[in-house]
Parts: sequence; structure tokens; C-alpha cells
Amino acid sequence: MAPVSRFMCPAAKCIVVGKDCTLRGVADAMLSEKCSAVVVTEGDSSSATGILTKTDLIEAWTKSAKLTDEVAPYMSTNLLNAAPEMTRDAVATLMYENQTHHAVVVDANGAFVGLVSSWDIAREASLDAKAWPWSREGVENKVAHGDRLW
Repeated sequence: MAPVSRFMCPAAKCIVVGKDCTLRGVADAMLSEKCSAVVVTEGDSSSATGILTKTDLIEAWTKSAKLTDEVAPYMSTNLLNAAPEMTRDAVATLMYENQTHHAVVVDANGAFVGLVSSWDIAREASLDAKAWPWSREGVENKVAHGDRLW
């Protein structure tokens, strides 16, 4: 089974904002990039201090937040961390046990290297299912070398 590093959204492609970013800035970024979460950092982007999801934005709206408010009071700071070498099933179990849809992927030094969502896990599982009865790695190797599957 492939490690999470193979199918996560790498840090370079994630939307990363500072704590002082406004809710409008986050909402605009989510809409333009068609994503459901942004990673919040303090200072540099090497470590995540929070995450703001669509659910957090809706909750802020129900509490009469202004679009000019900073994200810090509304972001989740209790981050669910995953290691790049964890398997899809291990991350799915972690998300299920913690009732969340996103995990921040951090390396051994605690640096933010990516973000994985329940959508990423579902997509990865469906790709494995499509390769059945062969292993996905075996199918990919055969196709790459021009071999027939049957």
C-alpha cells in the first residue's frame, strides 16, 4: 500500500496563510483554488500552527464574524498530524478516531510537508479498487513497460 506522501497535497501546492490573514482572504482563496482547507502558519511555512476549513468558516459566519476578522480566533489549533510514511488505512483510522477530515503531514522534524484529506483517501482507495484483482503497483509497472495485463 502506498504511503501518504504519494497521494497527499504537498506543502508547495497547499494554500498557506498567516494568522493575520482575513476570513475574506481565506474564503477567496478556497473558492478560487476549489479547496476545503488552508494551513495556517506563524512566521515561516515550515511548521503548521492551525488549519481553517469550510466548516470553520461556516461556524465563524454563524457567530457573526466579519470578513475582515483575522483567522486566528476561528482556526483549529488541535492539529491531527500524520507521518509521510503512514499508509492510507492508518491515516483513515486516525481521522475516524479523531472525527476529522484533514491531517497535516509532518516530517520527523515536525516540519509541514503536506495535507491529506478524507477525499484524498477515498480517491486512493478507489484507484486501488479499480486495479483489482491485481495490485495497483503491478498494474502500473506493466503499463509503464508496455506489457499486456492479461
